[in-house]
Amino acid sequence: MKTTFKGLVIITFLLAGILFTTAGAQAVTFQDLLAAAKEEAARGDTFLVYASNPKTAKTRKALFDAFKKKYNLVNFKFEWLSLFPSRATTRIIAEAKAGKRGPSVFMSATSTSLTLNRQGLFETFDWVGTFAGEFPQIKEPAVDRVPPVLRGKVVIVYDGTRSLVYNTNMLKPEEVPDNFDGLVDPKWRRKFAMSGRGGSAAQPFNSFSLVWGEEKTLEILRKILANKPIFKRNVPPVINAVAGGEAVIGLGSIHETERMKMKGAPVEWKTYGNYVPVTTLNYTLTKNSPHPNLGRLFIAWFAAEGIKIFEEMEFSSRITFPGSRMAKLLKERAPNAKILEPVTLQDLAAYEAFSTKVVKIVSTLSGGR
Repeated sequence: MKTTFKGLVIITFLLAGILFTTAGAQAVTFQDLLAAAKEEAARGDTFLVYASNPKTAKTRKALFDAFKKKYNLVNFKFEWLSLFPSRATTRIIAEAKAGKRGPSVFMSATSTSLTLNRQGLFETFDWVGTFAGEFPQIKEPAVDRVPPVLRGKVVIVYDGTRSLVYNTNMLKPEEVPDNFDGLVDPKWRRKFAMSGRGGSAAQPFNSFSLVWGEEKTLEILRKILANKPIFKRNVPPVINAVAGGEAVIGLGSIHETERMKMKGAPVEWKTYGNYVPVTTLNYTLTKNSPHPNLGRLFIAWFAAEGIKIFEEMEFSSRITFPGSRMAKLLKERAPNAKILEPVTLQDLAAYEAFSTKVVKIVSTLSGGR
């Protein structure tokens, strides 16, 4: 087919129109994206977020105040629905099927992102090519930490870290087991807490199945369950139980423990041997987002600069984020610790399949607590 110069010009202008006017638009350069983002903010319609973290309204406001100020976003306003990734994913799929635009941006986990990707709700974006000049460190959260199948579609914002947590008034550091397999000892019977509900029930067992194998990990899990743990609904309640003395030790997390320490709670964490199981949490947007350019600007800024506000107020960050307090703490206290997370499609599939088994086993005993 022959294309005339005039035809190319028309196509060029049509593409330029798509760049600034459609929901799935992608700016090629940072300045183009910034201009389009400011136009979206100036419309005055609400920037809608589906995310369970940051946890507090105070932190969320601090984030958006800093974001608005940096880019002088006229008429910008936001609404925040506190939804965990699983609930957000179900809602987003239903909204898409109903022809609704859905959120501007949302928080997702690897598993839920894979679900949305299979639904065809993502489009690929060149985060590094667009944002490297504004945020030189963008490759770390947008490429280095993202499983290949999701690169260009999500940006990792923070790590959901997993560790042992113990009550410092009730246990000395040397009394704490080196890993969760130490909890099979009868002396811990009815003295330790763990999540009995949802995906958090599978951690850290699903992570260790990647290095120990399924058979060994299930054997240890069953012995731990036979030791009558105190079941809680999620990881934060586990740490609350340890802080309050209901349990002396629990399957917790580094970032949640540090958050409790900021409030004066008598808790401390210990890595699982030389491993730090991690659930990466990303921020992303679907191709139906009502604020595609503003959404991408916020996500890139959040991962590169806003994360410092998040860490200061709630201690959440990425282990691999240069200069983060979490990275410094791990280097000081567990210098040989390795991140334990699924990356390849094969690992991801095995991880998810094993998680399903663990949740079923634990939920049967815990009654969904």
